[in-house]
Amino acid sequence: MIEQIKNIQEQVQVMLENYPKLRDNDNRLFMSLILMLDKELKNQSVEEFTKKFISGRYPAMESVTRARRKVQEEFPHLRGESYINRQLNAENVKNGINK
Repeated sequence: MIEQIKNIQEQVQVMLENYPKLRDNDNRLFMSLILMLDKELKNQSVEEFTKKFISGRYPAMESVTRARRKVQEEFPHLRGESYINRQLNAENVKNGINK
């Protein structure tokens, strides 16, 4: 189980390094990871995908999201634009409260 988690984190890190658009969109990151793991996915029906997904062939969305958060915590340069915007907005809110 620990090996699987490390493997997901490594894969997520590589994807975030190579595809900056994935840094702000967990849905896009998740589907990109699944497409990387299953090269035949583009040729499958929704029913085939669903069976594989339910059977646990793909990592859980929560695992991918958790891995993304961990990677971005350890490697701040892989954080997306939404992180920067949230930090700026938090500073504005804090300044507004202190007035």
